[in-house]
Amino acid sequence: MKALQEKLWNVAVPLYLKQNAMASAAARQILEETYKLEFLYGGLENRQVAIIHHVRLQAKALQLVLMARTRRGVEPLLSVCEKFLQEVDAFQRCFASELPHFQDSFVEKLLELMPRLVACKPVDLVKILQTTLRQSGFLHLKLPEQIHRATATIIEPTGESDNPLRFTSGLVVALDVDATLEHVQDPQTSVKVQVLYPDGQAHVIHPKPGDFLKSPGL
Repeated sequence: MKALQEKLWNVAVPLYLKQNAMASAAARQILEETYKLEFLYGGLENRQVAIIHHVRLQAKALQLVLMARTRRGVEPLLSVCEKFLQEVDAFQRCFASELPHFQDSFVEKLLELMPRLVACKPVDLVKILQTTLRQSGFLHLKLPEQIHRATATIIEPTGESDNPLRFTSGLVVALDVDATLEHVQDPQTSVKVQVLYPDGQAHVIHPKPGDFLKSPGL
């Protein structure tokens, strides 16, 4: 959270350019951590998921400010601004019941300014985001004691077999996958297997319900 806490974007351009790499890396790391928290852990309550999304919006706003400071022209910003506003609107729809707990927060200020944000130019939107980031703090995220991390350990194939699987292009071939899943919610819906081919292509496969076996005693 260093980039947001220390307002690394809110400095003179010569100084800013020296800190651009650090601020950009910090924004990417914040986004990565929010996705890990949301999708790799189970037991989160709706309010905690909302706070995670709130931090993600702040990180994306920071990225937008950084992009505006380092790129010339309006066109590159236009689509990014539109997507950001769509995500703010999606937050309001997905977490409407939690909004009373977000008083004086970053997202509440954005929602109050939404009519103005939709109508303004990208450059003006970036200025508003910069001001709103400067005036906004962080919501405390308290994780529950029963939180647990979802894991998937592939036992076979290892990728180091002496007998590689050979197949003819266009023909169906069976691929046995032995993996252990722990704390994965609704695996028959959420689990997918990605197969990488020698030519660099990737194919995502959705296992059938009968492919999942429950360990004895669970």
